[in-house]
Amino acid sequence: MARHRIGNSYLSDKELEEHKNSLWGVWLFVIGALFGGITAHRVMASFGSPKWAIFIGVVLGALALGSALTALRAYIRMAASLGIALLFLYIVGWCVWKVI
Repeated sequence: MARHRIGNSYLSDKELEEHKNSLWGVWLFVIGALFGGITAHRVMASFGSPKWAIFIGVVLGALALGSALTALRAYIRMAASLGIALLFLYIVGWCVWKVI
């Protein structure tokens, strides 16, 4: 069984995967919360809603989108990995195409 050093601790393969999943979850929540809050603010402010309603809408929008992205983190991580792999293959193919 492999041991991976993270900071001052050593993690097994399963613990490392859980650590990576939790990091993806945190960052996806932050990104989703920012995007959801900004979007909710723009939409509600354009309707001329009162300040308290905008505040509640921003908080609920941020929590909803952040939580949704966190729940889908395994699929998002897989899609991001696939996208990076396809980008790499495209760049290699483009370089080969230019040489030929």
